[in-house]
Order: sequence, then C-alpha cells, then structure tokens
Amino acid sequence: MFCNCFLTITTAVLLFVVPTINPLAAQSVEPQTVIENLNHPCGVAIHPESGVAYVSDSGNGRIVRIVDGVAEEVVAGHPVSDLGNEFGFAAGPLGMAFLGDENQLIVGSGGWASGEDRVHGFDLTESPVKLETAQTWTMTSKSGSGSAKAGDFYGIATFNGKIWVAPVADPQFGWLGQLTRQKADEVVFEPGIDTRKATGIGLPCAITISPDGFIVAGQHGENDNSSVLGFYDQATGALRAKFDLGQHGIVALAYGPNAGRLFALFNSRQHPAENGLYKLVARKRNTACEARLIHKLQDPRALAFATNGDLFVTAGRENGALLKFEGLDQVDTPDTSN
Repeated sequence: MFCNCFLTITTAVLLFVVPTINPLAAQSVEPQTVIENLNHPCGVAIHPESGVAYVSDSGNGRIVRIVDGVAEEVVAGHPVSDLGNEFGFAAGPLGMAFLGDENQLIVGSGGWASGEDRVHGFDLTESPVKLETAQTWTMTSKSGSGSAKAGDFYGIATFNGKIWVAPVADPQFGWLGQLTRQKADEVVFEPGIDTRKATGIGLPCAITISPDGFIVAGQHGENDNSSVLGFYDQATGALRAKFDLGQHGIVALAYGPNAGRLFALFNSRQHPAENGLYKLVARKRNTACEARLIHKLQDPRALAFATNGDLFVTAGRENGALLKFEGLDQVDTPDTSN
C-alpha cells in the first residue's frame, strides 16, 4: 500500500491520508517562467531520464522541447483547428506522456477532420521527427460502443506499458479508454469506462494514474458544470470513489513523485476567477475533497512533474508560457481533526 498519497484504495475500504498545508513551509508558490511566446501550449511531458520538458505548442501545430530556455522543434506539421466552445483554443497536438522509461512520446491530437483524430507514438532516439514518418495510430472503435466520435485526445496517461486516453469529442458518453495494439500500424481505442454513466458527468479531460494504480479522472462537465473527481479500477472499470469539487473546469491532474500528493489545474471560461493550480486534499473524515489554491493562472492547460519534484505547467493562449513551480511536492503534517 502506498502511504502519503491523496487516496489509498484497498479492496474493502477507502482510506485517506489527510495532509495539511503550512502556507510558509518552504513552498515556492511563485512560478519561474521557463519559456514564453508559445501558441496555445497544451500538453507537457518530462523526459524520464534527461528531465527535458516537451510541450505541445498546439496553436503552431508542433511539439517542442525546451533546452536552456530555447524551444527546439521536435515534430511539426500537425493540422490545427478550433477545439470548440468548451475549451476555446487552437488544437493541434494535445495531451502527451512518456511511455514509462522508454524514449517514446505518446501524443494525442485534435485538428483532424471529424472522426479522424489520432494518437501518435514518436521515437525520440533521433529528432526532429517528421510527422509523416512517425508511428501513427488511427483510432478504430469497438462495434456498438458509441465511440465513433472519439477524438480530441486531450488526456493521456501511461502505466506499465498501457496507454489510457480521454477523448473529449464525444461528451454524450465521456469515455475513458485504453489503446490496444492490433497490428503494427493499427491501435484500437477500447472505450471501457463510460464516465457519464458512472457519475452523470462527461468530458473526462483530466486523467492520471494514482500511486495505487487506479485511473483518476477529472471530469470537466459540459458548459463548465462543477467538476467531478473519479477513481476507476483499471481491471474492471468500476467507479471506486467519486468527489464533487467546488471549482469549475478541471483540465489536468498529476501526482507528485516524492510525497504522492495530488495537484490539479482548473480552467473555466465562465468562472475565470477560479482558474489556477490547486492541491486536492481529503476533508470531513474522508467523505469530501477540498481543492486548495496554490497559485492563480490564466488559461492553464497541463501539468507534469519531473522526478526531482519540480512541477511544470503550461498556461496562456497566443502568448502562452511554460512555468515551473518548486517545493510543492512535500510530505505535509497529517491532520486528522476532521
């Protein structure tokens, strides 16, 4: 069992470790600007060995890596289109994650024609990589699954060689699914978890894997409805825990690698005063989840931790930036008062 995480799940009971934030306990809430002048930056992933940050410079239809404060182009040529009223930004490459310790970057996309969005697997052994020569996984669907509209792969999470995705193009169902390889050039999107059926809210655009191996989904909800946090069993797809969050528009989730705390980004067009970086903690004897503001941000999109605990966040639109927070991934003093 993993200790000091936001939520530890056993087969019989839900157990919380409740952290308390000391506002002055060596936490640097003012971020450093790593790089500016990105165009609708969306996904971010940190190379597991080098620690280099990779960013989907979505509005420019490319993926870049940040080296000494300079954006080096890794992949170019993605089509770009408007993701729509729910998110309102220029969509090229979207969510991204490294596949374990491999040198393979998994990138979800928007920008293609309806029903043609795809997930790419880029081998970064040599770069830059040409989009047309990269491994491309076009999504095919289970018959009768209702997932024919699967696309706009905003959320990507990897675990033990598995790739989980959260497409936001089909809010009627709100699928979470796994990519299953059928052939070398074909990957089937298996929409195994219908979050709308499980919780009543769709659009699970935020997705990560808990230290205990459960899928954690932040469900945005249509029209900026209040967000829901759901914990799902990878093997069965069963909803193991659900928490209604007071803030609107959850878009990203990540666990710290050292203390195992859960952080989230909220980005609501209808409630912009709530937008920012938050820490999620259990309250009221483990029956509720509280989102505690760390730093307000304009149009935050994605976040990812480096192995040393530094947290990288993308934010902004036409003049977007990659930010870095230090000192957040720490073990807090337990608070069991309520």
